[in-house]
Amino acid sequence: MSEDELNWLSCVVWSLNSLWGSEVTAVLPPNKGQARCLKELCSRENFFCSMSCLLCEVSWDEFFLVKGVDYRGEEVKVGRWFQWKNIAPALPAEIGRVPLEEVCSLGCKHYVMHFDDYLKPPNEWRAVRAPRVMVHDSSWGAVCTGLVSSGVCTWVEESEVFHIDDIPLLNGLFGVTKEEFTDQGVEIFRLIMNLIPLNALCKPLAGDVDTLPSWGTMSPLFLQPSERLVVSSEDVKCFFYTMRVPPCWVKYLAFNKLVPDEVLPAHLQGRRVYIASLVLPMGFLNSVSLAQHVHRNLVGWSRDYHPELAGAHNAPEQELARTGASL
Repeated sequence: MSEDELNWLSCVVWSLNSLWGSEVTAVLPPNKGQARCLKELCSRENFFCSMSCLLCEVSWDEFFLVKGVDYRGEEVKVGRWFQWKNIAPALPAEIGRVPLEEVCSLGCKHYVMHFDDYLKPPNEWRAVRAPRVMVHDSSWGAVCTGLVSSGVCTWVEESEVFHIDDIPLLNGLFGVTKEEFTDQGVEIFRLIMNLIPLNALCKPLAGDVDTLPSWGTMSPLFLQPSERLVVSSEDVKCFFYTMRVPPCWVKYLAFNKLVPDEVLPAHLQGRRVYIASLVLPMGFLNSVSLAQHVHRNLVGWSRDYHPELAGAHNAPEQELARTGASL
């Protein structure tokens, strides 16, 4: 092996050992199984080192100023200041069309309709510093008008907002780039609701998230030499914005920036008014649990409304879930 190939092979082996959770370097000579793995890695290294391309120099200090990774190695998008023109193209036409309580059942439905009953005990309530709304004052009026007219938010007076020790519970807003642009060159952002203050009040809801497949369930899985495992996932576009929350939620979903008087309706002008979300927020502690519950309900109900679509491949016993439960 050339020096380059040996260096790359060493990095790969150290990485794999670290990923496995064992010692990074081995003291004993490789056994037959390890030797076969090393031989396969060597063939891959030969191919990799034979590639000729120019790698641009990267400043990691500058790179991580704008990008980071989470515990799964996925990129964490940095919160951005935004205007209405940044978030408007990413909003669906079907905002708030589906009442959340109508697509939930049993305990989750009770949770949605009686949200106040599922907060932590009052002696555990702590006022959390309100996150900022990342919109400049000059753009805030247009953002408020756009969010209310589109159905994402509504006006709420300060007296109607939930309070902790006379402090209103206010949340944050920021944008996250979708790495897309309009025809006019305007960068498109995903609107993110930062609900850290509300999340501090709420009890966690496991819901159906615990039924999702995990890598831990792959341990008894065996593949033959001729077989390949394909793992994939799909995202439902703007799923949360289509779900309208009941009125009892709204007092908890106000955002930390007073609405300019000039954009308010006449009967609210001169008062302290905020905007509050009418839809299920992505940043809420239990939104994913509720979304997974809704997904399972929709799949189950689809067999009742469209039996011709069920067939053998959509039978309840065909569901793969961590708990072994079926629809």
